[in-house]
Amino acid sequence: MERVRAMKKVWVMLVLIVLALSACSSPELGLKEVSKVPDRVQEKIVSDLQLQLIIDKEHVNYLIFHSAGEVEASVEAIENVATIKLDVTNGEAGDVTRNIYLFTTGDNTDTINILINGEPAVIDVIST
Repeated sequence: MERVRAMKKVWVMLVLIVLALSACSSPELGLKEVSKVPDRVQEKIVSDLQLQLIIDKEHVNYLIFHSAGEVEASVEAIENVATIKLDVTNGEAGDVTRNIYLFTTGDNTDTINILINGEPAVIDVIST
């Protein structure tokens, strides 16, 4: 009976350790379109810029992209470089929409490249 109790204690400790370690995992690279942002971010958006990056918290950023047409967005990482791809289709001149993306970076991300329809793009403003 004592042996069973001891084994249960070991299993409980192992489960707690695994849960604690999984909660401390490093952030992952990600890009997700969002419709709402916190007020502190909304206040920093400049409507007449094409491309803006707002650094909100450690590893949490917002990418604002004003464009004509539908946007398909993706992100990939190669070593320490995150590449965001924005592909615009069905665009008509004068019909500009705001696309907001929650962009999370990993611990080792130190460079961000942005491609619009396969061409390198420059971020107009980076805000903190």
